[in-house]
Amino acid sequence: MLALIQARMDSSRLPGKALLPLRGAPILEHVVRRVGLARAVTDIVVATSVEITDDPIVDWCEGSGVECARGPLVDVLARLVGIADSRSAPAFARISGDSPLIDPRIVDQAIALFCAADEPDLATNVWPRTFPAGQSIEVVRVQAAKSVMNSLLPLEREHVTAGLYRLSADYKIVSFTSGLPSAPMSMAVDTPEEYKRMAAVLATWEHVPVEWRTIVELGGARDF
Repeated sequence: MLALIQARMDSSRLPGKALLPLRGAPILEHVVRRVGLARAVTDIVVATSVEITDDPIVDWCEGSGVECARGPLVDVLARLVGIADSRSAPAFARISGDSPLIDPRIVDQAIALFCAADEPDLATNVWPRTFPAGQSIEVVRVQAAKSVMNSLLPLEREHVTAGLYRLSADYKIVSFTSGLPSAPMSMAVDTPEEYKRMAAVLATWEHVPVEWRTIVELGGARDF
């Protein structure tokens, strides 16, 4: 399965967050490493924009041997579909670049669900949300993404799958939950406060766990 990690530098809440250092490496590097541990992922591409502001992401990818592709800044759906099309991929797994603790087992679980279902359009763990922010994974059928484009509200193009959820009666969406009633914490890095908290927590750990449940068990719910 093709994994697309969407990342950009012009975040309004935390500018440049993709390349902010975290435990000795850019946040984006943590995401790429952990997605690379997913057994069902065959290719990883960092999906960034064509804007000059995102040249540093391209430079980092080139220097790190990570494949990178570019597309529209705001129309993220078109960006991801274009990249998938260029690789003749029928589907792609979408991961946010602000998820340095993404659990590769969750990525595998989503891909397995997508492949086992009968022609699904979307496999997701955010509908409903019972996993922490930063543990979100969606596997999207390219044809479904294309078919929904003409029905999207303006903001839905930036949020990729929002139109599929809104028009869920017209699409086959399969989902899985954590077994918890709600998400216990946030493991995303989307604000200065979340960045400081994440850096402080990880600095206290000799080894960063792979599984998100282990992070919770180690007291992450209190610290995050």
